[in-house]
Amino acid sequence: MHARGDERNRPVADGQLATGLLLTSWLNTTVPLIRYRLNDAAVITSERCRCGRSSRRILQLAGRQEDPITLPGQHGPVLVHPNHFEETIEGRSEVAQYQVIHRTNQITISIVPRGEGGDWTGELATALHTRLRALGAESPPINIDLVDELSRANSPTGKLKVIISDSHP
Repeated sequence: MHARGDERNRPVADGQLATGLLLTSWLNTTVPLIRYRLNDAAVITSERCRCGRSSRRILQLAGRQEDPITLPGQHGPVLVHPNHFEETIEGRSEVAQYQVIHRTNQITISIVPRGEGGDWTGELATALHTRLRALGAESPPINIDLVDELSRANSPTGKLKVIISDSHP
């Protein structure tokens, strides 16, 4: 089991939060798992377990992470981790829930606001444009829609998918 530290599958040190896991298991000889990718954030360690097992173990499982968005950039595609949206949007007290929908030529952010709407949506769009440009991405138009509820239509389990993108399967 290897902790995947970022979007490029680079490993992280023991005890650090990884954005996912790559695991290989030869225990099931009929269907072995080889470099099976889990998009769950996790903290793993190589320290021997008190039970005597010497394999790497999971110390903390933080749950499924959203897929990154790929945007064009001056020097090629730029992989934008969902944290850039989360940190910018969730920092706003006006936002109760949100969903980012990325299509080839635009990003639409549906927001369930706390209380009344206001002039803050333009400020949020500007903050997101600035953050994407700082990453080297060419930011498409960002539309912010205030809605009463968010769509769960793209999820077979009914769970809210926060990032929906044409650029990532």
